[in-house]
Amino acid sequence: MNNATVLIIDAIISDPDIRSGRPIIAGTSLRVQDIAVGYLYKGYSIDDLLRYYPQVNHAQVHAALSYYYDHQKEIDAHIEEDDQFYQQAKAEELSKLNRVRELATDLDLKSADGQHKARVLLKEYHLPEYLIYSLQPNPMTDEARKWADERIAELQAGGDVS
Repeated sequence: MNNATVLIIDAIISDPDIRSGRPIIAGTSLRVQDIAVGYLYKGYSIDDLLRYYPQVNHAQVHAALSYYYDHQKEIDAHIEEDDQFYQQAKAEELSKLNRVRELATDLDLKSADGQHKARVLLKEYHLPEYLIYSLQPNPMTDEARKWADERIAELQAGGDVS
């Protein structure tokens, strides 16, 4: 082993200007923790990850997982930190939505004036405009209300609302 050469795989990098310096797959902005979460916590296979992240190849996914296992404590701390941030943001959004609902109780969303006031409230609380349909029953917009209620349910369940 005297003549052994250590080969370095440079598939994982860290740059303070990209993703807050968290380890990423070189040539992308995809964090190692994104691969680890998908594989370990969401149960995605390597092929699933490749379909979900088409910008990476098999070697990069395996390098990310290898890096994760070598730095598991540090990356698990990043995952926990991000989860806490997400949970806090979700709670704040639901709190804002409930406050807007309280304020909009007396608005007539069938009138243009009532809709305008509701939109102003949503804007003031930095909430998406489509939530207007969840503020008060409106038989003219059952389909839109159902859609908005589904988005709210996703938000409450921790899903990505876009």
